[in-house]
Amino acid sequence: MEVINTGINDLFSKVLLWFGYTGQVSISISLVTISIGIVIIIVVFASAFLSSQYAEKDKKNRLIHFFGGMIIPWFYPLIIYQIFRPKKKSVSENISEKEIELTAEQKMAKELSEVANDEQGNPRGPFLFVLTNNKKVKVNRILEIRDNLIIVSMILVNGEEKKYRIPFEQIKSYSEV
Repeated sequence: MEVINTGINDLFSKVLLWFGYTGQVSISISLVTISIGIVIIIVVFASAFLSSQYAEKDKKNRLIHFFGGMIIPWFYPLIIYQIFRPKKKSVSENISEKEIELTAEQKMAKELSEVANDEQGNPRGPFLFVLTNNKKVKVNRILEIRDNLIIVSMILVNGEEKKYRIPFEQIKSYSEV
């Protein structure tokens, strides 16, 4: 923090010294001139940062385009925006076959989410799941549906309710009992 304060103090002292020198040689700089200078500096740096941003989005060298934006303000960013602008794709190019076809797990997740609750939002059940190892599992209700598994509630022989996770890949079929 001390280094930053020292740097800021040095900067201000040099600016004040510069104003002192201009006053000694009878050069008066108006507030308008200073304001115009600040605006020009802001425009140059804004152009440089904008050029650098466009280059970064297209995975190009940011430093080269930063200096290009400083040397040719406003025109350079407009030119590289036209070059690096993402091309619009048609709908058929935008959607791949993978996105069109739902996987078996996604289809089952969609089906189970539709049958898990009734129209009022109350849980349905019980369900009978047949697993890939031909085991039959009686599920009291479906608690949650995730990307690759479901969380179900089963009632054990002693009457205790317990939660289990069943991956979609292990479910062969299901039906409501």
